[in-house]
Amino acid sequence: MAATNGSALMAAGQSSEAVYGTNQLAFAAPVDNRAPLVIDQASSATAFVNIRQAAERREMIPEGWAIDGKGQKTMDSREAIKGALLAFGGARGANIALMVEILAAGTTGANWSLDAPSFDKGSHSPGVGLFIVALKPEILAPGFSARMASQIDRLSSKGIHIPGGSCIEDEIDLPSSLVATLEKYCLH
Repeated sequence: MAATNGSALMAAGQSSEAVYGTNQLAFAAPVDNRAPLVIDQASSATAFVNIRQAAERREMIPEGWAIDGKGQKTMDSREAIKGALLAFGGARGANIALMVEILAAGTTGANWSLDAPSFDKGSHSPGVGLFIVALKPEILAPGFSARMASQIDRLSSKGIHIPGGSCIEDEIDLPSSLVATLEKYCLH
């Protein structure tokens, strides 16, 4: 599991200003005889780049994606650029953003989203955080990967979308020095 915060782009609750980044949360689990299940999701209703692209094309955006500079809900992408993104699912998405913020900034000593300068301004890093937890599930539940494969098949047969289920497996080449460094931190 990985959590990262970013410069404030998203309003939450009754706030009419951005207080959180899009605060992504990623999760992966091993699955027998196939690629791992991977979920990578932001807590905002959409990515900021989608708002920016719609504004460049002078297109409207769906309701619930953003507020304007006055804190009013807007479907005008050009006004949304002046405002803030909204959390997916209202308070529930905002709560996830807060959890990510606590993990990514709070536990690492990084900048809170409110304190992080924009990624596209200045010559210094915004100093946001990254929090990673890695567990070997087979230690906790022997046969985990096989159980995951069976559960994914069962959910798929009921029409449930499984993230990454239709992806082509690609390998990523990592430098051996990076793999060695990561292995130093692993418990066997």
